[in-house]
Amino acid sequence: MDDTTKTQIMQAVDTRFGDAVEFLSELTTHPSTRGNKQSAQTFMADALQSRGYEVDCWQIDVDDIAHMPGFSPAIGAYDDAAKREVEEVLQQAAQQNDFLRNNQPEIIYHGFQAEGYALSDDTSKSAGSAISALESAHTAVTGTDLNKLAITATTDARLFGLYANTPALVYGPKAEAIHGFNERVDLESTRRVTQTTALFIARWCGLETL
Repeated sequence: MDDTTKTQIMQAVDTRFGDAVEFLSELTTHPSTRGNKQSAQTFMADALQSRGYEVDCWQIDVDDIAHMPGFSPAIGAYDDAAKREVEEVLQQAAQQNDFLRNNQPEIIYHGFQAEGYALSDDTSKSAGSAISALESAHTAVTGTDLNKLAITATTDARLFGLYANTPALVYGPKAEAIHGFNERVDLESTRRVTQTTALFIARWCGLETL
């Protein structure tokens, strides 16, 4: 992709960024808690249809997907090994405390549990190409190298990477209090991320004259 095309794409994002912020502001007014996402889904479906996309909406039957790999909660041998490691560390630490030595802590597991996924472990050509495309786009927008960070939280990248043979990238704006009642993002970083994503899509999917 030549520099002129890159500049045109980034300028297009700048021109419409106010519209994007307004759209996201309206989207966030819809409930998004578990079991209450229908209005947000309808809002997105209507937005896509108004832009000429075909949208297929259907009601998921849990029984139809319960047998699929990665169905939540995903349970496997990795659970026992990870839990043993955590328990051993806590038990060793408890021995260093007078109270806990005689009152062993009780370890209770709750919430979502799943095996880890690391894109860095994927040595396929498609994974390398995806990482290269994102690095190139990020550098073109920010003028800096792309920093890579491992996190303990889970994302949908795990599902695509482990079960759909599809390398998945997690890339987004600067955020604070993620999933909290006061969750927020930095708008300037959101603009940069939008430009980066646009350049990534252009390189990955290619461009054609309309």
